[in-house]
Amino acid sequence: MKKFFIALSIILHATLSGAQQIDTTGVYAEKTDSLRAAGVVAQRNLVRLKADRITYDVGNDIDARSMTVLDMLRKIPMVNVGADDSITIGGSSSFKVYVDGRPDQMLTANPSRMFRAMPASNIKSIEVITNPGARYDAEGVGGVLEITTFRASRKALNDGIYGDIMGFGNSTGSGYGSLSLSARLGKWTVSSDLQPSSYHTSGLESLTENNSRGHFSREEKRQSIVNNSYTGTFSANFEPDSLNLISASIGLDHSPNWGRMDHGHFEAANAYSYDMTAAYDETWSSVKGSLDWQHRSMKNPDRILTLSWQISDNPARTRDTTFIANVSGVLPFDADNILLIKDNKTLENTFQADLTTPVGASQSLSTGAKLILRHFGTEATDGTTPTDYDYHSNIGAAYAEYTGSFSNFTLTGGLRYEHTWQDYSQTGNSFSLDYGNLVPNASIQYTLSTLSNLSLTYNLRIGRPGISLLSPYINRTTPNYISYGNPDLEAEKSHRLNLIYNYSGPRWIISARFADYFSDNGIERYTIFKGDIAESTYGNIVRRNAVEANIYVSCNASGKTRLSFSADGGYQHYRSEVLGLRNEGFGDSTVTGIQQVLPWDISLSSYLYLSTKSYSLQGWYKDKPYISVRLAKSFLEDKLTIVLSGVTDFGKGKLESTSWAKGRDFSKKDVSLTPWRTVGLGISWTFGKKRIEVKKASRSIVNDDTVGG
Repeated sequence: MKKFFIALSIILHATLSGAQQIDTTGVYAEKTDSLRAAGVVAQRNLVRLKADRITYDVGNDIDARSMTVLDMLRKIPMVNVGADDSITIGGSSSFKVYVDGRPDQMLTANPSRMFRAMPASNIKSIEVITNPGARYDAEGVGGVLEITTFRASRKALNDGIYGDIMGFGNSTGSGYGSLSLSARLGKWTVSSDLQPSSYHTSGLESLTENNSRGHFSREEKRQSIVNNSYTGTFSANFEPDSLNLISASIGLDHSPNWGRMDHGHFEAANAYSYDMTAAYDETWSSVKGSLDWQHRSMKNPDRILTLSWQISDNPARTRDTTFIANVSGVLPFDADNILLIKDNKTLENTFQADLTTPVGASQSLSTGAKLILRHFGTEATDGTTPTDYDYHSNIGAAYAEYTGSFSNFTLTGGLRYEHTWQDYSQTGNSFSLDYGNLVPNASIQYTLSTLSNLSLTYNLRIGRPGISLLSPYINRTTPNYISYGNPDLEAEKSHRLNLIYNYSGPRWIISARFADYFSDNGIERYTIFKGDIAESTYGNIVRRNAVEANIYVSCNASGKTRLSFSADGGYQHYRSEVLGLRNEGFGDSTVTGIQQVLPWDISLSSYLYLSTKSYSLQGWYKDKPYISVRLAKSFLEDKLTIVLSGVTDFGKGKLESTSWAKGRDFSKKDVSLTPWRTVGLGISWTFGKKRIEVKKASRSIVNDDTVGG
């Protein structure tokens, strides 16, 4: 604790005047107005480019009216979404997400599942921040994914009421909807949203084959999954005068989910076999609230002080049961049915202060401090033996960052210090962690012309292990597969160097990003076999190095046609001296798209998704290609929109994904078949005056500091 307050006092003393982080935008995409209604889709550039981020304008993409956020992420440069809905940014699964500048524990714990239930129609923009500055939490090796909804825009319009309602359903029985209302009256602005959703996957098949020191085994499964989500938010702000803004919000989330395995069979060659069925029921909930006060200096309105407080409570309950039947031979474990009941409770308080001010012509300095207090409690039982643990994770941070523009050059340099205190206690097992991390960042940008720029950036990111990676609790819910955490994990450190070229013109947008990143203490999940039993845990056991490239090209080929192409590829190298393993290879994924305005102002959009292998320490993962098509038509001056959509693979209606892993004494192959051929229909209706966007403080709380919960 003493180390943190010493560092805090040094950083704040050196920046008493405060700071404002100026916009280091390279070149913004231009907007054109030659067509209205559906034609605007082909004219408006949807991607904006900066040295440190790519911004996708979801609000002006007509596909958003029939997509979830997870669907939209598949189209965004630097983001890759696998057939299993796993998300990576810049090739890394370690990244942090926040919505409207506020943390969301449910999103942090289950980003794929929650994005799958979130309608894209309520999203204004999605930013992929590859070079986060000092004001961002240092966590997230791949960077930061920032989602801004319409209710959180900084600009409010005239007095009035605005609303929209939409619904979408497809042939799998999945569906989602939303109802949004906004109003402004004088100095008050309020907004509310309701978002129900239900996502069904039926007939999910998987096959696993293992070979451990001559022990051959095979496992088959067929499952059905239903994920439901009911979300409500309310936001308001009061602007007593031009110098002060008070904003508040409250959000409620409830997500009851269930899954059933109606067929499972495990067979160890010439030894034993058994059948199994399983059922799990899981409920996540979240109650969160926030309060911000922003004050501008009367002498210099660009000098801004922001004080923020946030609280969230996130209870969850899981019941997971596996039933064993038709046993042949002698099993290496107890043949009784396997039960896990677990209750989790998380309470989090966050306090933050930011001071921003210019320090000269085209120069700025920013500084701030943050304190996060988290308490996790878990009660678990297998039906006979209870296991309870208590976990505290507190983090203090302070930062300072300078930005200056000189002729064609823009320079940025920042430093952030974070200190972590973690305490874990369980019957017969406890540990404490106390460590600090100093995190620098720097960038230089050169403006080549009014349409293009060149940037060189460096940052250090950390991957702080969360409770699911640290807890030594042993999960035995799958008979031949057990998993547990490692309390000896250290924060992973990853260095990233980026060279970026951006060009944005009235017809073409081109972004080329070349990156080199390396880590000497990467956290990796690895598996070892003891006979036919697989044990999985984590360790700081990997040296990672990757040379990557991301290319994005968009062309307004005509007034009614837009073509786009995005490619993420690179050479990945992994090495672990502890396990005596080494793996390397080239991986690539591409998205090719077209948006076309057809006769009668019908909008067509289609995207082709291709990928090669993605590598890890012990193996690789690969999806088969698939394609999506959407047709949209607006009526009544764009107030009513009807969307017809379809997605299919190039096989028999199920998308095949394959992964392969190999250790010193085992090999493992997994093949999964996910139902992928669907047809959907969506309808949206807009009413009232023009959309009102609730103001929020220019600085607010963002918690993106842990890996694995």
